[in-house]
Amino acid sequence: MNSLHPEKKLESGEGYEFYRQIYENSMDAILLTAPDGRILAANPAACAMFGQCEDDIKKVGRAGVVDVTDPQLRELLKKRDASGHVKGELIGIRKDGTRFPIEFSSSIFKDQHGESRTSMIIRDISERKRMESHLEQTNERLQALIENLPDAIYTFDLKERKTTNFNRTSFLGYSYEELNEPGYLLTRIHPDDVEEVSAYWQRVMRGEASESFEYRLQNKDEQWEWIDSCSIPIASNPDGTPKEIMVILRVITGRMMTEEQLSYHARILENVNDVIIGTDENFVIRYWNFAAEHAFGWKAEEVIGKIVGEVLRTVYSEGGREESIRQINETGMWKGEVIQFTKDERPLNIDANIMMIRNSAGKVVGFVSANRDITRRKQAEEKLQQAKDAVEATNAELQQALTREQLLARTDGLTGLFNRRHFFSLAEQVFAVSTRYRTPISIIIFDIDHFKLVNDRWGHHMGDNILKHIARISLEQVREADVLARYGGEEFIVLLPNSNADEAFSVAERIRKNVMSYRIDPKKTQAGITVSAGIAEKSMKMTTLDHLIRCADQALYTAKESGRNCVKIYRGVSWGLG
Repeated sequence: MNSLHPEKKLESGEGYEFYRQIYENSMDAILLTAPDGRILAANPAACAMFGQCEDDIKKVGRAGVVDVTDPQLRELLKKRDASGHVKGELIGIRKDGTRFPIEFSSSIFKDQHGESRTSMIIRDISERKRMESHLEQTNERLQALIENLPDAIYTFDLKERKTTNFNRTSFLGYSYEELNEPGYLLTRIHPDDVEEVSAYWQRVMRGEASESFEYRLQNKDEQWEWIDSCSIPIASNPDGTPKEIMVILRVITGRMMTEEQLSYHARILENVNDVIIGTDENFVIRYWNFAAEHAFGWKAEEVIGKIVGEVLRTVYSEGGREESIRQINETGMWKGEVIQFTKDERPLNIDANIMMIRNSAGKVVGFVSANRDITRRKQAEEKLQQAKDAVEATNAELQQALTREQLLARTDGLTGLFNRRHFFSLAEQVFAVSTRYRTPISIIIFDIDHFKLVNDRWGHHMGDNILKHIARISLEQVREADVLARYGGEEFIVLLPNSNADEAFSVAERIRKNVMSYRIDPKKTQAGITVSAGIAEKSMKMTTLDHLIRCADQALYTAKESGRNCVKIYRGVSWGLG
């Protein structure tokens, strides 16, 4: 059974072709170098990345493809010398002098003569860096928008009961640190408002509070300020209740003082609210209360005897004037929103209530209008809506950028399957669960037989189409819980949770048979393709995912030696891996 050892294969040359295929067909640049920086070999991907042929890359050496003036390079080389392996980011240099960011992994090894050699696997991360920069700029714009809003805005984690972000360095005289201290502002709520505030927050936590809420809060100078609070859910729990909310706080003390003053005068007028204007049947003003003076700027003596329309120049919505006349004639009253102008030409949003007055004989003798200035509310609603729209638009843009970034980071660009890196991220978690709960888990590794001949005969475009076709076939045969990925080149890997080797064998056989029925060019030839597969089931001795994968890889070698187009299961210590 010694022929099954990987090292024996390399010595006999049986495994050389496999690794050469990986080297030549890798989508990442691979350099074989000497520790002193000389480049001994470069794969086609490296030539394409740096815009130079292999001989030119060998001539220019490390200094010709990497910015050797970067202080980080020296530190990374020291780490590699100390541990034998290093990963990091540097600046690559193309033949035309173009500089671009790269991510690389480098290891030191001994060749067959005992000479120290180093390998470098390099990936162009220009697109990723561009996306990161775009995301950062978007975040900066969003932050600038939030920080310059007139209101205080913070986000609050309802589960952790803590503030996660606050757009102000201070509010009501309190410092940023005080504002972020758990429960700090709760102790500053007016005693008379505590119960209502508590009830409001209970509604918020149940997702029932959509209205704004007003209460009193003590400022740093121990004065009471009126606050208008509005909460907007920004993240939800599975049951639909809010998980995190955005709270918008506006100090409305000035507005509340005005309303109290209006209320005081309203009580004088036998509890009639707001602006009261009385006219005769011809709309000539006969009564103009203090609230009207306050709202519109005219003293009573200035407007008494004038037609109300000439004083206030009321503007209705389209068709509103005709509708108001119709309703008054039919019902004796009308309610709606209009725009009226002050003495100094300022437009006010008015909530108007007009009632017809009749004498004892039923004759119309006049009209009374009870009006309320809602300009501030309208302005506040408009500003709040603008802020909300801006935040939602920015959040949508951020989410799109994040989704694109996450997709690029975890999928293979050709097949759309998970890439090797994301496979290991998921597989390690599944392996840990299997180990903890002692549930079965299996690995399938399969690759395309004689794939180089396919590329040589029909071209790389056909080879890419075959890889994509096999990916689609494989997706149809695996479960949603299984983890399917492109392992590298023409090699694929499947992790099957809660599956033993025999169950994995059934999956692999289905994939193999479906692939075997595929024809490369059915119009011109009946030539087909086949795959070979190796399977390993986790045993008690397999304490790492890498061990399980190596066993499946060993079984794949056996399938290749057995004539290809077959599936083999790893059978234990007699195979040479234990």
